[in-house]
Amino acid sequence: MQGSGKVKGKLIGGCIESLSDMLVSECYDDQVKICNNYHIFPSNKYWKNKIIFLENSSDFASENKLRKMLETLALKGIFDKAKAVILGKPQNNFKYNEYKQVYIKFFSNLKNKKLKVVYNLNFGHSYPRCIIPYNSKAELDLENKKLKICQKILK
Repeated sequence: MQGSGKVKGKLIGGCIESLSDMLVSECYDDQVKICNNYHIFPSNKYWKNKIIFLENSSDFASENKLRKMLETLALKGIFDKAKAVILGKPQNNFKYNEYKQVYIKFFSNLKNKKLKVVYNLNFGHSYPRCIIPYNSKAELDLENKKLKICQKILK
């Protein structure tokens, strides 16, 4: 969707609805209070040089809701500091093109013009499901359309 070349960084992210709700408490009235009290949402400096992964839940948000959630995260400054964003494929390809257009417009308007953005990866709620391990080192190769995740196996 945006950018070229290769980028390396550690992975952080998750379900966009959950991350957004940690900042605005739309689903649960006490979500922001709990997250602030226990320092659950990473501080601004934590997002520096990261590869952010975002995916939608199976609730299938409207395009307007998706845009608002992205704006909520942007106000926190996470896209200003990151190297790249990888976006999961919507479950069952529901609203695939609609979401893609939201992402294209949103990310092309950010002030971080170096931010690389990729869409349509199978992780999270999409099938076949794949787990992305938090804080693992990753390399995103936009030219060859590859994401390599390097993780130590725990015994």
